[in-house]
Amino acid sequence: MKSDIPNDEHELDAWLSQTLQRNSDHIDDAGFTDAVMHRLPVRRAGRLSRVLWVLLMAGLAGLLALVLIPAPTWAYALAGALLATPLTALIQVGLLAMAVLVAGASYWVWQED
Repeated sequence: MKSDIPNDEHELDAWLSQTLQRNSDHIDDAGFTDAVMHRLPVRRAGRLSRVLWVLLMAGLAGLLALVLIPAPTWAYALAGALLATPLTALIQVGLLAMAVLVAGASYWVWQED
């Protein structure tokens, strides 16, 4: 099979420039691009939706646990201590916990692919 691509560097530059300046969007590569694209794994869609689904279910499970599980006396003491804690500290702890949860869920979904 004889290639129409020149071997000389200057001729190759001229050929490449001329080929790329054509109005055609396709450069003949004897089916190489199609073969490579065909061998690529199919991308699974919906990674973000799975992460959001996991976060939503975790939040709902937490709320359900708060409503259904009876709280022992230590929980009331903990709630009293939390109410006495400054709001900024609680927000910081909440943001840190949320970041850990998002990172863990993202890593878990990422490992599934």
